[in-house]
Amino acid sequence: MNNYFSKNIITLTLLILTSFIGFSQENNEKKYKVAESLLKENQYIEARKLYKQIEKDEPNNSNIAYKIGLTYYYSKINIDSTIYYLEKASNNISVDFTNKFSDKTAPTLTWYYLGRSLHYAYNFEEAIFYLDTLKNYVKDKDLITEIDHLIESSNIGFEML
Repeated sequence: MNNYFSKNIITLTLLILTSFIGFSQENNEKKYKVAESLLKENQYIEARKLYKQIEKDEPNNSNIAYKIGLTYYYSKINIDSTIYYLEKASNNISVDFTNKFSDKTAPTLTWYYLGRSLHYAYNFEEAIFYLDTLKNYVKDKDLITEIDHLIESSNIGFEML
């Protein structure tokens, strides 16, 4: 009888945990949609708060790390945090990034923002590395021209150090 009771408690516990996980996932998806809207409206601090709440449940989600990095990048308040989150996101980049909540990868554009941020932080050698990496994936001529300009500027900065 005692063994039967223990099995039922374990089953009940697993059911409760599963429902919380499902609820948390659904709740995070709603937060993601709101954060995306806020990001589009340049409400970086508010968007970052929501992305960081999601990050607590999904610390290895490169999409969320990328979005947090973007909020720091555009709000221009903390270059170290910008670089931290964009480097974290750069560990799992996909050319097939969909910008959906279910996508746990980051876009190739992560390298652009990371390269720019590293350039601003006078880390020219790393900036060049990421910008060169990005060039292999870019087809837009205007973006290639901008990347080339950033690489040239970083080379000059590197030589001056």
